[in-house]
Amino acid sequence: MNFLKEIVFTIMLVIQGHLGQPADPATPVSPSEHEEAFAAYENAVHDREFWKALHYAGKAYNRAREADLPAREMARYASAFGNARAETGGLHDARDLFRECAALLAGLKVASAERAYCLLREGELTGIMGETAEGLALIDQAVRVAETGPQSWQARRVAVLARFMDIVIGDDGTEKSEEYQRAQYEKALALLPELEEVLGEGEKHAAYLHALIGRYLYAEGEYSEALDHLVPAYDGIHPHPTMAQFSWMLMQEIKTAAHWRITSRHDDALYVLYDGCATLDRNGMTRVCIERSWYPPIPPDAIAKNQYGFAELSYDIDAQGKPQNVRVLRSWPEDYFGESAAWYLGAWTFKPPVTDEGEVVEVTGLKEFFTFDPERLDDEGI
Repeated sequence: MNFLKEIVFTIMLVIQGHLGQPADPATPVSPSEHEEAFAAYENAVHDREFWKALHYAGKAYNRAREADLPAREMARYASAFGNARAETGGLHDARDLFRECAALLAGLKVASAERAYCLLREGELTGIMGETAEGLALIDQAVRVAETGPQSWQARRVAVLARFMDIVIGDDGTEKSEEYQRAQYEKALALLPELEEVLGEGEKHAAYLHALIGRYLYAEGEYSEALDHLVPAYDGIHPHPTMAQFSWMLMQEIKTAAHWRITSRHDDALYVLYDGCATLDRNGMTRVCIERSWYPPIPPDAIAKNQYGFAELSYDIDAQGKPQNVRVLRSWPEDYFGESAAWYLGAWTFKPPVTDEGEVVEVTGLKEFFTFDPERLDDEGI
């Protein structure tokens, strides 16, 4: 009897992982190699160090295979490795990994949303590599799989991403009609808030929609609105190594849109006018003229980093011609140029604003837009 009790007790200790010592639930369990590598992968993704993320994702995947994990756990490692390969340009390898992930989860109803995600990524990559019909078929299959399982947040994520990928695969770089481009713009505009809710702002998928919307507005000459989308598109896409060419293109469009934003005449900007004066619809018609103004210089650290940016400010002019209530409406990069621009604008002086009836008045709600481009310093002889 004592012998049987000893065997049972020994088995219990083995199960708890404490063979040879009393079971202590407070004793920490050391993570396995694949878990440690996976944690390092997640940290690298968070820090947007994508080549480092690829290294750790591959290590985690290989160690997980050696550990002979259950199918659902192994699928998690295959999916992570697939994401890392896709981010660094290995599209074919990534597609194979997502295909493996989907196969591992086949028949596991509790993992329907996870399998749907892997099918979705396989379909996305298939479509991007030119196999449009096959890619769309896989995306449709992913949606059906997601709908068969519990209606969770993951299932909703799959449905939203499916709509996103339908837009992406359709935007294949070939020349499209104006009607098609308008339809893509409207679909992207409608999907963007939901995509940002599901994935978060600044994520690459949302950045792509911002790019599509911004580039459409840019082509339509709506430069101020285009900047509202081109900037977050650049911020979201620029860190990704496979997007370097697209990032460069977005930056050129941002520069051009910002240039047109300040050189196109509009009633609330004064410094762009040759005589420094404008007649504004304030208190009737009011004449406002600049006496002294300075274009804000580029901060030295921006020159050192070759950092392009812009700032848009609003301000009022009192009856003595002094700027009041100078506010930064937007600055990009955030908090980089706005403070400097506001300081210089606050030092401007104006002639007292005068209405067409000769009355000196205050003027409110003026705006100025400044660009900062270190690359133009030599060209302008600054």
